[in-house]
Amino acid sequence: MALCLCLGEGPDVLVYSLDFGGHLRMIKRVQ
Repeated sequence: MALCLCLGEGPDVLVYSLDFGGHLRMIKRVQ
């Protein structure tokens, strides 16, 4: 199970995802 935290609003959304491996990844999504 992965933990996902979504921050920001508008066209730029920052998605912080923490997988079961304990790795923290920051992904910048453009909607």
